Parts: sequence; structure tokens; C-alpha cells
Amino acid sequence: MLFKDVLVDESLKKRLISLVKENRISHAQLFLAPAGSHAFALAMAYAQYICCEHPGEDDSCGVCPSCAKFAKLSHPDVHIIFPNCTTTEVKKDPVFTKFAAKFRQFVLDHNYHIDINDWLMELGGENKQAFINTRDCSYIVNQNSIKSYEGGYKIYILWSADRLYRDAAPKLLKTLEEPENKTLFILITENTDKMLTTILSRTQLVKIPKLKTEVIQQQLTKDFNISEEEAADVAVLADGNYNRAIELINDE
Repeated sequence: MLFKDVLVDESLKKRLISLVKENRISHAQLFLAPAGSHAFALAMAYAQYICCEHPGEDDSCGVCPSCAKFAKLSHPDVHIIFPNCTTTEVKKDPVFTKFAAKFRQFVLDHNYHIDINDWLMELGGENKQAFINTRDCSYIVNQNSIKSYEGGYKIYILWSADRLYRDAAPKLLKTLEEPENKTLFILITENTDKMLTTILSRTQLVKIPKLKTEVIQQQLTKDFNISEEEAADVAVLADGNYNRAIELINDE
């Protein structure tokens, strides 16, 4: 994912790029995003820029071996952790690694505009509670003691971090506070009220602003080939939520 393809405020992109250039990357960052934002895409673009072999002034090169792996969501040093639960296919001891291929395809099919409810439907667990559980956290702790495959950063992206199971969260505290060198944690959430204060206190807050109506309008005309007038009407109704805008287009 390139920064140029992420629907987010340009000043925020520049701030993240500056952190990389100035070698001021905080080891644990919390992306607080409104519903329907492109937060996961932003996290991936940020990670890709950090790992890019030939980064430019404003974006990753997009063609180096590292960027090619990011395009497939398959970089070995980037671990994407997400809520999961038992399903008809995984009847016990669920862990995110068992659903990794399904999640990658889910992200690509939705062009990174992902929502927890859509993921639960894809997972087949929409009637159940899905969490980032103790097995997921144990995986992170174990991986943290292993050197990166490609000699650069190891990056952990926890999507829907507010679903970090309360019994599991304490397992991450020491790792979040004292990770190995060149380790980055990006926690993504829409609701910090559901997260433990001990987790919040160990992260640097990055607030992602709500999408502007004109940004949604422009993107809708590009993605759906609709008139500017129709895109403008949908953008107003979406109220900063691009996922909602997509739903409105599909409903029509």
C-alpha cells in the first residue's frame, strides 16, 4: 500500500514520513480512527515505507522486493493480528494464524476499506464474540525474541485492538514497554474506552481525522464511475465514513 493511495489527511502522511526520515519512530503507536477511515491502509503504507529499500521523499518506491511483498500482504517481518473466533472450520483453539490467508484476501477484496462487522461475516462468526486472544499474544511475545528475517524492522499491526481480550492483554505489557530493537507495534482502534489503561499508557497516540466530504466525493467518482452530483449526495450522507458511502452506493 502506497501513501498516495491512502484516504487520509495529507499532513498526517507527511508527519509519519518525517518520523521515519528523522529516525524518531516510537516503538508503540496507537492509531485512533473514526469509523470508516482508511486506518489499516495507513498502517500498512507506514510499515511499507519503513521497510522500503529505496524510499522516495513522499512514498515507498513500490517496486523493490520489500514493496512487492507488501502488495501481497506477505512480508515476513510484518505480522498482522486481528480478532478471531471458533468457526465451522476452526472448532477449537482459534488463533489468527489459522485465518491469515482468509484475512489477506478479505483486505485485498475490500481495497483496504475494512470493517469489523464485515470481517465477522467473512469469518463466519458474526453471531459470536471475536477477540485477539491469549494464543495471539503468545505468538507476538515469542516472535519478539526472534531476529527479523530481512534485517530491518519487525512490525506488528493489531487491527481492532479494542478487541484485545482482557485476560490476554497483560501478556503484552512487558513486550510493549521493552521490545527488541527495531520493533514497531501499531495498534488500530475506533474506541479507546474499551482498552486497558495499561496498554494505552504504553503507546503514542496518533489521531486520524474524519474524512472530509470532498475527499469522499472525489474517491467515489474514481471508484464507482458515478456523477459528481451523485457522489456529493452520498458523501454528505456518509458523514466521513467511506465504508458507509460504499454501502449507500451498493444499496442504490
